[in-house]
Amino acid sequence: MKKIMLIMLLSLGLSITGKAQQKKALVINGDVSKILQKNKLANQVLLTSYIDNKLIIIDSAKIINNKYQFRTNINIPQQVFLEFKLKDMNGMAKIEYRRYQRENYAFVFVEPGIVKIVHDSIPANVAVSGSKVHAEYLKFTKVDLAIDSEFASKYQPALAKKDTAEIRKLTNYYFAVLQPKHLKFTYDYLDLHPQSPIALYLIGNLLGIGQTEERLLAIFNKVSKAYQQSSEGKFIASALRASKGFLAADFTMKDTLGNAVTLSSLRGKYVLLDFWASWCGPCRAENPNVVKAFKKYHDKNFIIVSVSLDNATGKKAWLDAIEKDGLNLPGWIHLSDLKFWDTPALKNME
Repeated sequence: MKKIMLIMLLSLGLSITGKAQQKKALVINGDVSKILQKNKLANQVLLTSYIDNKLIIIDSAKIINNKYQFRTNINIPQQVFLEFKLKDMNGMAKIEYRRYQRENYAFVFVEPGIVKIVHDSIPANVAVSGSKVHAEYLKFTKVDLAIDSEFASKYQPALAKKDTAEIRKLTNYYFAVLQPKHLKFTYDYLDLHPQSPIALYLIGNLLGIGQTEERLLAIFNKVSKAYQQSSEGKFIASALRASKGFLAADFTMKDTLGNAVTLSSLRGKYVLLDFWASWCGPCRAENPNVVKAFKKYHDKNFIIVSVSLDNATGKKAWLDAIEKDGLNLPGWIHLSDLKFWDTPALKNME
């Protein structure tokens, strides 16, 4: 093979599940009395988190007298989502569903103990007490978001007016000026606080955006051992090692029609080896860019081998995602053994 480029586009939810550690009790007390238009919400809240990079439902709770409660056990601080379903979601258009996700998902860092969450106006707006980890996250984001304050004040009006020239100008400015500022601030924070409970979350956000992976690896090596040994920590370590460049280990896997394909049979081509899954939100969001790359370079001896990490029950979801995301282009190779994280194709990453 002339070259193998390896891009890991998997979601990095931070469910930290170090099995060797003793689990401690976590109680989440929620208050929805300040939410407007509560009559539109179903009388239930879902507690979800990423476990082994798959978003799962941990528990559900009824809303009684504007209160809800979750009781569970966790090892160390983790990221969770609180999802508030609407009573009527039938026929919801794509743009409405995006708004639903933006307004009705609360994102919180929790830790063992009693954590109180008060929702204000909409479910996504929360005030959190009892979680030092979430307080640390807010301190970081307060400074990070301030970088965009002037940009946002100009971008939103341009978007409302559909001023394409201004939108293009501001977008170019963001990537040329503001994104480097965000990256510098994040790296500076990690250099000073590698033991921060949100360090792994931030390292995950920096993966795959063309930054100095050697620097990230040096920071990762200073992260708490409990975080390093979590499934997400192991994934980050593998991705950082892969970014340094190596010849991918050969493997054979079946395509969507059941035909066996061996990676080494593609020698002589430029191959983008793309690991993804139908359940991986960030992967799916990135797919339009992958499609553009395929169309742009396919006639230059470039192909894509997409390896799905769906599980044994996910074949239909995998095939549907290929169709829906427009990945069913001639010459694009789709492979999966439907073994989730146990696929041999990932073994060389460990």
